[in-house]
Amino acid sequence: PVDSLDYASFIKQRTMLLDTILKHNPGLQAARSRVDIAKESVKTITLDPPQFGLELFQSPVKYFPNIFKEQMEVDYSIQQMFPFPGKLSSMTKAESYKATMREAEVMVLSKEIALQFAKTYNDVYLIDRYIELNSQSRDLLNTIIIIARKRYESGLGNQTEILRAQSEYSTLLLDSITLSQNRVAAQAMICALLPSSILMTIPYIPHIAFPITHHTSVDTAHMSFPDITAMKIGTDMITAEKIAAKKEYYPDIMVRGMYKQMIHSSDDWSLMLGLTIPVAPWSIGKFKAQENRLQAQLRESQQQIDNMQSMFRARFYDAQSRVERFTAQADFYLSTLIPQATQTTTAAISAYQNGMGDLLMVLDSQKMLIMTKKDYQMTIMNLLNAYADIDRLHNDSLAGQSIDRR
Repeated sequence: PVDSLDYASFIKQRTMLLDTILKHNPGLQAARSRVDIAKESVKTITLDPPQFGLELFQSPVKYFPNIFKEQMEVDYSIQQMFPFPGKLSSMTKAESYKATMREAEVMVLSKEIALQFAKTYNDVYLIDRYIELNSQSRDLLNTIIIIARKRYESGLGNQTEILRAQSEYSTLLLDSITLSQNRVAAQAMICALLPSSILMTIPYIPHIAFPITHHTSVDTAHMSFPDITAMKIGTDMITAEKIAAKKEYYPDIMVRGMYKQMIHSSDDWSLMLGLTIPVAPWSIGKFKAQENRLQAQLRESQQQIDNMQSMFRARFYDAQSRVERFTAQADFYLSTLIPQATQTTTAAISAYQNGMGDLLMVLDSQKMLIMTKKDYQMTIMNLLNAYADIDRLHNDSLAGQSIDRR
């Protein structure tokens, strides 16, 4: 495998897998279908179909059920209901906002799936690092076992030291099995984002080339969150529905034309115009209740936006704070803790090899070195997760701006 790669290559490798997930994720496909449903719903807002009528007038009862015999009059009519001008356009606008809101919800869901995948992928990255450290630790223990055997052969040590070192080595072998199982489980979590017919294999993830330099500050004055964008579109939809509801107070117009075919006189025709009366005492309450309901929904939506705006800003600032904290910790691990632990382990092994130390001191220093390196890799994973949180919360991709790509 490749020894290391820069952060940009890491993101590119992760994005290639993410593209496959976003293309095939069942939940996201269902969300896209809801967009299509909403767009088609806009097309359903049209005039009601006309009504055609045929009336056989003054048919003699004695000829029943033959209603055509000695028929006196046949009336043909066609009737159409026309909403008050502006009603249909208002309803269409409200439904169009719904389609736009569904599209924004697809973006929000995509962000959620991307965040879930990124953090699971980062878990796999950490597991790969732990597997490498486990292998390094076993190599180091092999060296210690060889030294213990030489000390035993020269009379400076005893067989207990060899057995103790071999026991530590066996524990590491058991840990390696557990790590492999953990990687399979993490990969299964990623595959759960895909249909059962698609199986994704996560290749080995190379070590990311760090250290990290100072990160670029983000202009928070013009931040926009996809979740808030979707909620604002929902508020616009409710506002459009409220405007449409107010127009329900205006009457609809009914037009009916009739042609009368007479048997014993000349034919004639008639035209009827009708109006609905929404402000009738027994019907106006329905329209007032609908308007009040939409006003309450609008107020609720605006309050939720204010609440979500504060919450997302807090989450964004928290993610930025974590970036700064984990960057400083990673620098300290690389510049101080890991070199010190390495020097301690090297000195302990050298002293043990020269007969001036004991095995427990060597094993303790070796464990401390591996633990320090594990803590460093955990810090790196936490840093990657902080960048993933920033990507999730913000409409623009800001992750990785603070990485020194060397």
